Amino acid sequence: MRGHAITWALSVLSACIVGGAWIYAHPTPSFVAVDVNALVKAETGLLAQAVKPDATKEQQEAAIRRASEFGKKLDDAIAQLAAECGCVVVNAAAIVAQPASTPVRDATQRVKALISQR
Repeated sequence: MRGHAITWALSVLSACIVGGAWIYAHPTPSFVAVDVNALVKAETGLLAQAVKPDATKEQQEAAIRRASEFGKKLDDAIAQLAAECGCVVVNAAAIVAQPASTPVRDATQRVKALISQR
């Protein structure tokens, strides 16, 4: 009977060690949300102000170049954010529901700062 108790205790201990190692090796990914729509809308507003009917060809070309550069800057900023936090970056528009106890952190301002640094 004593042998069975020892075997049972060692089995439970082994299961706990394996379970702990599994959790350590496979952590739950963390998420941050970025309101991409708001960032694009703000840039579109600035672009609309820059492109006016009386704008010169150079001004229009500069605005088009700025628009294409913004897309690249946005992609790079989101990639840098993911590398910084080691987390999954999702568009805030993709979040349908989240628990009030553990909301997804909003990182839109960080992406905005990273874009302005470039």
